[in-house]
Order: sequence, then C-alpha cells, then structure tokens
Amino acid sequence: MERTKFCKSCEAEKSTMDFNKHDTTRDRLGQNCKPCIARRKRELRLERNPERRHRIELLARGMKHCGSCSTDKPLSEFWIVKATGLAQPTCKACMRVANAAWSRRNPEKRIARQKRRKPRPAEVTAAYSRAWREKNPDSGKRYYAANVEKERQSHRTRYDSDPVYRERIKQRWRAFNKRRPDIKNAIVARRRARQKNALVPWADKAKMREFYTEAKRRERLTGEKHHVDHVVPLQSPLVCGLHWEGNLQVLPATVNHAKLNRVWPDMPGVPY
Repeated sequence: MERTKFCKSCEAEKSTMDFNKHDTTRDRLGQNCKPCIARRKRELRLERNPERRHRIELLARGMKHCGSCSTDKPLSEFWIVKATGLAQPTCKACMRVANAAWSRRNPEKRIARQKRRKPRPAEVTAAYSRAWREKNPDSGKRYYAANVEKERQSHRTRYDSDPVYRERIKQRWRAFNKRRPDIKNAIVARRRARQKNALVPWADKAKMREFYTEAKRRERLTGEKHHVDHVVPLQSPLVCGLHWEGNLQVLPATVNHAKLNRVWPDMPGVPY
C-alpha cells in the first residue's frame, strides 16, 4: 500500500512521493508538498518584483508590456517567435522603427540579407499586394500627392535611362488607350488645348471626361461617329474659346466637320 502524508499548506492527504526529504522531521519528509512549495516561491518572487506581477496580470487579460515604448498593448500588436511560440518583448511598431534604423546604418548588410532570402512565389506576392491595396485604397494617392515632384523626376530619369522600363510604359499606355479610348481622347484634347493656352485652371477634368465617354456611348448606340466639340471655337479669326466643361458639347462627326470654327453662339449675322 502506498504511504501518504498530510500537507499543512493545502490541507490534503498526498503520496509521500510529493514531499521533499527533510532530515529534522520524524518521518524524514517535509511538512509541505512540492506543488505548495513551488507556488509559495512564485508568490515570493512576485512580491519582490511588482513589475513581473504586473506583466503576468497583463497576460491573463490578453495584453503585454512593450519594453521599448513602455506601453501596455494587446498581444496582436506583437510578433510571435516561431521557434518558441512566445511574443516578442517589443511591439510591432517599435520593431519597424528599429529595423528601419538598422537598415539605414547598414545598407550593405541589408542588401546581402535580401539576396540570401528565398524569393516568394509570384502568386503569393500578388495576393499579398492585392490584399494590402484593398485595405489601403488611398495610400498610393496620398504618397504621390505628398511627393509629386520627387516621383515625376524619378520617372523621367528612369524613363530616359532604362529602355526596358520605357518600353513597358509604352505598352501599358497602348493597352490603356485600347481599353479606354474616351479617356485617351480627353487627354489628347487637353494636351492640344494646353498648347493653345486654352485650358483654364478652374476646369473640372472629371466633368470634361464625361463628354468623351458620352461620345463613345452614342457611337455604340447609333453606329455613327461622334465628336466632342467646342461650342465657342478655340481658334478663329473673330473669337477664342476656352477648354472647359462649359464650352463642350457632343455632336455627330458630320455636323462637327460642317461647323468647323465658323459657327458659335452670338456670332455676328446669325440669329440665336
């Protein structure tokens, strides 16, 4: 029969295997069982270190203390170490700042590390990029708006020096022009008007683009080619119109060709 002993701490009858040896007692065993001794040691360590006790209480609530920014954050704000399954001592935001600083200090090491890294499959990269763009739909526009001149200069430099990039941009524009001829016509007309100094700064480009879309729609419905015409011609011996949404109209190509730049509202000798 297995021998037992009474634990004074948890007040439970347990096997003698759960007690440490002790030379001063009659049965040569300690008065408290091993689990009770271990629990008491943990309590003493927490009493001596209140910061550790606070962190354990945070973990019980699903939170963690960041040692870098000294802030209590949810566990989702920390990276998980795959080898141990435990959270990093520093939050994601602080890790990003530290990694960026290290990359600036060690550009050669960063490049060497990237070359050693195993490339990700193209479909995985595409799926990741697509998900990020859906989550941040306006990030590209915000960055470009804040760095317009920098992006334009970078594009010009690369376009002039890299023939592969130049050909890729041309192919992209060809495909876009075939897919959206209405926008292409709007861009061509705007460029032509800018050359004639007729594009005003208050013009609404979105509303102007609608006229070119409407012209293409009428072409599909009627089978007859339509033009976006300037009500008041941009160039004429007697008048000079402006390129903006208030001076645009959609006309059949035959009517526009007959009109040319000789007819406009309130022209001399024509009752309107």
